Amino acid sequence: MLNFDKPLYLSWLKAKDIVIDHEHKICCFQLEYDISDDVVLNDWAKHIRRHNISDDELEDELEMTGMNHYEYLSQNIIPDKTIRLGSTTISGEFAEILTYDIREHIWGEQALRGRHTFKATPEQGVTGSDILTYTLITGGTSNIDDTLFITESKAVLSQTDYSVITKAFSDSSKDTFRYSVSLTYLARLYRANGDQEKRDVVRRFVNKFEKDYRQEYEGSATTSVNSYDENKVIREYDNGAQFKRTIFVYGKSLLELAKNLYERACHV
Repeated sequence: MLNFDKPLYLSWLKAKDIVIDHEHKICCFQLEYDISDDVVLNDWAKHIRRHNISDDELEDELEMTGMNHYEYLSQNIIPDKTIRLGSTTISGEFAEILTYDIREHIWGEQALRGRHTFKATPEQGVTGSDILTYTLITGGTSNIDDTLFITESKAVLSQTDYSVITKAFSDSSKDTFRYSVSLTYLARLYRANGDQEKRDVVRRFVNKFEKDYRQEYEGSATTSVNSYDENKVIREYDNGAQFKRTIFVYGKSLLELAKNLYERACHV
């Protein structure tokens, strides 16, 4: 089952909304972390590792190969932080998982996770929409107000880059097609994992013509910022990043943090 408990690191996020008007806002999250807190960092690292391989799958493959945790995970599962493609993959996945956690564990949406599993190589990019979450109207039948949230994530963790906000908006136009690719993949994944509940959810959203529902296209942007400038955030929105909701996550030296976490993920 691809269900994830609320990770401890979320207590390090400080939220502040920038309200543009009655329909649009930028949801800012400052990440203030403690690099010496091994309990929280190891919990976060295991949370990341479980997106790539579950506990049961890992134990089975360790038994099959005779390798230890570090050997198997570093060689077969976790991207290599020392090469450029590995660093890029770490940056993107770090931001995507963070966005999933905000939407599920802070905003209370349900998450369709699984796109990071079963990659051919650790550094391989994953096609489809970045983040899929949803809300369902209770009552046992499909409702036109059921909502699928399709979030485009952009990240530049090596430096300060507020333009990730507008880049997320620009690339979101591709999601009108990509989300269906993700739903098809997830349906197969949930079937293989025996997760009938999540597969039923995917089936509800696959055929919009038979059972209509709401679609909300939104963006998520993550970057390293030593000195936060709210005016630059608003300027990026004014330059064209006009989602109804945009998630903007920032903190100091986030690429170093992400590489630290992925190194820890090889041991847990």
